[in-house]
Amino acid sequence: MSAIYTYLYYFPIPAWTTILILSWLLYLAYRLLGEAYDKKEIEKNRAIAIFLLIAYSMLLMYMTFLGRRSMGYVQSNYEIGWSYRRAFLAGERDLQEEILLNILIFLPLGSLCVLARKHFRLIISVLYGCALSCMIEYFQLYLCRGTSEYDDIISNTLGTIIGSVITLIVVEGLKLWRKNRQRS
Repeated sequence: MSAIYTYLYYFPIPAWTTILILSWLLYLAYRLLGEAYDKKEIEKNRAIAIFLLIAYSMLLMYMTFLGRRSMGYVQSNYEIGWSYRRAFLAGERDLQEEILLNILIFLPLGSLCVLARKHFRLIISVLYGCALSCMIEYFQLYLCRGTSEYDDIISNTLGTIIGSVITLIVVEGLKLWRKNRQRS
């Protein structure tokens, strides 16, 4: 066991310290994006979307593993589809709610990814959502701060896809509406 793992296992980071670190990182992102905007390297709307994407990603990490205390034991389930079968075939209401929540909390992430990118929006959004979800599940397992499972990754990625597609439809719809409005 590494020294960092041992320390985090027995002495979890206090909430105020985590919030302070995340706030400092957000301030750093704000400054870097502000400088890029001042140098005309990035558009204002895109800089805001990137900042919100970073902030929301940090919020997700805090909610899912940083803000939790260690359970003291590893809890995982790597059987693909087990929660979906029990939720929808066996009708377990708590698992239905958990799946829905996992999808819903990643909808804004998909939307922000689309707004933060100019090209390859959907592909980048899905990759980012899946990678963030994998990281969350890894740290939940490694730090014993939640149940690590593949079904959460599937639900989170699905939420990212849905958020991305909805935002792409709205953005492209607004472009068409503006174009038609200018013709009139």
